[in-house]
Amino acid sequence: MKNLTKDLSNMEERELISEILQLRKIITDLESSELHASQIHNYHFASNEILKLTEKRFIGSGFIMTITSLSGLPIVKPITISDGFRDSTIDCLLDELQRTFEHKIEFKPTTKRLTR
Repeated sequence: MKNLTKDLSNMEERELISEILQLRKIITDLESSELHASQIHNYHFASNEILKLTEKRFIGSGFIMTITSLSGLPIVKPITISDGFRDSTIDCLLDELQRTFEHKIEFKPTTKRLTR
């Protein structure tokens, strides 16, 4: 979006349409991200990626971390983690992923059937 501070009443119709389309895309991307983040198979892939965030792998470098609520609001704005995570931090993150995964699979379909 070109200029967020520009007064909407001063914009031409094509500019307004462009702004609306850009906002729609942002909302759609956020909704898609939220839906994707809740899928159970992502815990497997995320845990394998988290294992790679070690001090050995990122020494002299770093990565950017953000934390976003389910509603899409940023809780922790982007920050740089220098030289990777310590092993104990990675283990804690993996423990949290495991706990969340277990909560998600806790309730299974009933084994009761009406005809048996």
